[in-house]
Amino acid sequence: MSTPTRIPVPPYLTAEWERPEDADGFWTQDRMHFPDPIPQLDDSLIRIFYSIGMNHGFTFYDIPLRASARRFWTHHYLMLMPLQLSPDELAAMEKRSEQTVRASMGQLQKNWDTEWLPEIRQTIDAWERYDLAGATTLELADHLDAVLDKLKRLFAIHFEVALPSMVPVSLFEELYGELFGGADRLEPYRLLQGLDNKTVASNLALWRLSQKASSIPAVRRIMETMPADQVVRALDASPESRAFLTDFRAYLDEYGRRSDYWWSVSRPSWFEDPSAPIEMMKGYLAQPDKNPELEMAALAAEREQLVAAAREQLEMYPQAVRDQFEFLLRAARVEPSCLRITATGSISGQQATPGKCSSKPASGWPPRARLPTRPMSSI
Repeated sequence: MSTPTRIPVPPYLTAEWERPEDADGFWTQDRMHFPDPIPQLDDSLIRIFYSIGMNHGFTFYDIPLRASARRFWTHHYLMLMPLQLSPDELAAMEKRSEQTVRASMGQLQKNWDTEWLPEIRQTIDAWERYDLAGATTLELADHLDAVLDKLKRLFAIHFEVALPSMVPVSLFEELYGELFGGADRLEPYRLLQGLDNKTVASNLALWRLSQKASSIPAVRRIMETMPADQVVRALDASPESRAFLTDFRAYLDEYGRRSDYWWSVSRPSWFEDPSAPIEMMKGYLAQPDKNPELEMAALAAEREQLVAAAREQLEMYPQAVRDQFEFLLRAARVEPSCLRITATGSISGQQATPGKCSSKPASGWPPRARLPTRPMSSI
């Protein structure tokens, strides 16, 4: 085995190692989730997400990895390190992990419906009942401590759900390729397409709102001519548009406890600044021939045709092979609708009280503090 070589810090950067051993760590920058610099507030919560949540998941499923998160040069960095185990210990742990993950794969929907989701809802309901606007500064500080304690558990749930959710899709792709071959590696994924989830529901609801906007001349004129950050004020000032504004506010109450970033409590949510969904509606208005409902129906129809064709070809295979195909198909289709319910929704709602939040609500937006009562988009 070759000796690791330390990559020197460029001369234009100052070493920002928190611990001496950080200089020898294999740190990676997650540009998909955190492409931009992050403030220290976000960093403090991201560290809980990985150090408590991800490491709980690794322990829960006997995965021989541990995660560490840092903020270097204003960016988020992550290090995944294998446990230092003997070959025999590692082999035994991998066997336990395979058994544990496989057992969880077969129970994902049941566990989500009966264990994880009820606990998440209970936590959110408690946050919903808390009187943010009426709390004193000391009470808010105590409440924040309680929220952070709860987040540790919710982040643990996230990885109890997420880790076994990611495995079946890859296994299904591998099995499909072994059984049917073919050069199109995307074909197995077409057997999983056209399924409903919170992201799909949110997008369809927004498209339906855009269709309603198109049917009301005053609303359509405002949407097409006003900048996104001025639309709410203009709708509120137009008597013909207020009913539509009520519907839009209901949409944001359902789906708007998130920002444009995968993870950030320092940036305003859609509920606080609805410019992003307004821009999306503008895009829908500019594409009058687009119909996502018909597109989803077409994807679902193609999915069922492909599944039927695959089952027909499998009739000549042993029952064990057919059972494996059905098990992985079912497991790969399970997408619990709230994987990031706390990561993008609840905690940002905790800071949405006007006068006490870090982000200024959009002009003309309702000055009221509400926490999410429903799961947010996630998958």
